[in-house]
Amino acid sequence: MKEKIKQFIVRRFKARFSTVYVFLPFLLLGSRPDDGSFRLGAWVILAGLGLRFWAGGCVVKFNKLATGGPYAFVRNPLYLGTLIMTAGFVIMTKAYVVGVLALIVLFLVYDRTMKDEELGLASRHDEEYRLYRQSVPGWIPRLTPYKGGSSDDLSFSFQRIVFNREYKVVIWAIFLVIGLYLYQELVLERGAFDLKAIFLAGLALVLVLVDIITELAIRYQKSRSKSNPKSPLLV
Repeated sequence: MKEKIKQFIVRRFKARFSTVYVFLPFLLLGSRPDDGSFRLGAWVILAGLGLRFWAGGCVVKFNKLATGGPYAFVRNPLYLGTLIMTAGFVIMTKAYVVGVLALIVLFLVYDRTMKDEELGLASRHDEEYRLYRQSVPGWIPRLTPYKGGSSDDLSFSFQRIVFNREYKVVIWAIFLVIGLYLYQELVLERGAFDLKAIFLAGLALVLVLVDIITELAIRYQKSRSKSNPKSPLLV
């Protein structure tokens, strides 16, 4: 049990997560969204979410080398998607000073993480990864897809979305957008807590419950697969 708690803490306080924990309160406190910034920011967030969602359905982490889907254009679509989403929240909140600083720090953290991960990829996939790394940029997507991947390259799968827990990013992004909208309507514009506000607050609560229940279900399934190797596991 102690080892599991330790692993949970280590995972939750990786440098890239800690960066979000440090900057998010300042970003929210400095938030001054209006209708224009909210709409533009929402579209940027949606673009980042779409990229992460696409990438999450095309990769089996720490197992196979993903070179299809968005990985055929850029080596780090998950990290790039997160940066785009963060830029969307900065636009939405109009907390530009804190937001730009957060983006710079997050980029540096991701860049360092990417280099560390590439050492592992190079040792596991050797020549295949060397050719892929030479052909596909790390951050700025190429215009045409990489064609040097293996013939059994991974296609998009909703099962991998669940297995990689990409649904969590969607849930919490929607949760934050709802929170910012309610902050704009109820605090900045001093609007009434009407049926629309009640519905949105209820939706946010439901999303959190869905995340918790899904996480428990996945953990239960994994525990069953360990005790019974024939039990199916999402891949």
